[in-house]
Amino acid sequence: MTLRMNMSYPDGTTGFDEYSGFLISPDQYNISVERRIDSAGMSGSYILSNSGDFWAINHQPFSTYDRDVDQWLSGNCARNNGGGWWYNFCAHSNLNGQYNSSWFHYFSFQRYTTLKTSTMMLRLSN
Repeated sequence: MTLRMNMSYPDGTTGFDEYSGFLISPDQYNISVERRIDSAGMSGSYILSNSGDFWAINHQPFSTYDRDVDQWLSGNCARNNGGGWWYNFCAHSNLNGQYNSSWFHYFSFQRYTTLKTSTMMLRLSN
């Protein structure tokens, strides 16, 4: 399956990332992506297919306010960052963060900049 994520900023700047091999596991709802296959307006850093980074979300379970399965042992990333997401020690991306807050961001697009919109779309692979 292919995952495409579109984003925009309040100034009208837009961008997207597209990943192959998208999968959500049925047990812990872990996210998995193989690699970035297309992109516009994004950097080469903080991509979802990274693994092993302190903040990388690839292969992480979906964490929520009431189901804290992130790696932050002394806190809850979902509670702290305004919404459920595939957190590791929190994340460089959070497309479920509270709207109009610094927690609604995607670092590969622009670091520390609040998004205006985001969409996540899935397409079956051939």
